[in-house]
Amino acid sequence: NDSHVFVLKEGMPFDTSPLPPGYEFLGGSKSPFLDQAVAQSITIHPAHPIAVLTGPNSSGKTVLMLNCCLNAWFALNGFYVSGSLTLSRFSNVYAFFGGKNLTSAGESYFLNILNQYSQLISRVDANSFVILDELHGTDNFEAAAIQLAVLQALREKGATVLFNTHIRD
Repeated sequence: NDSHVFVLKEGMPFDTSPLPPGYEFLGGSKSPFLDQAVAQSITIHPAHPIAVLTGPNSSGKTVLMLNCCLNAWFALNGFYVSGSLTLSRFSNVYAFFGGKNLTSAGESYFLNILNQYSQLISRVDANSFVILDELHGTDNFEAAAIQLAVLQALREKGATVLFNTHIRD
């Protein structure tokens, strides 16, 4: 069974920062990979379709998740990928990397994240690859309860998930 497979080996993180002054998109472009980056590898297998990353700040969790996201999108659309990549033919790749503070619209940063999680979960199906960066904006006890509920909802839908959290319990 090759459904719900995502295996990245020795993938180089992409540089998503803006081009320096004087560089144009075509012509003087720079490498899409970070300078002096460490190659990354991760496996998400059908027997365990939910991978949870945890660790301290600045440990590379979000960089790994962004690397997985970009490589999945590129591969599914026929573009070059970094490293060796094996993945299922997912119908959709959904990713969430942070919210917005929309206080002028009556929506806090935390409420914005919850709304975006809700919209994402409503679209997911069993053939989706979902990448969710950490939930913040509330205390750890509340965040843990919400994160467990989100993971449970994604599990019930049968999605393949890469999830990041600082909560270790």
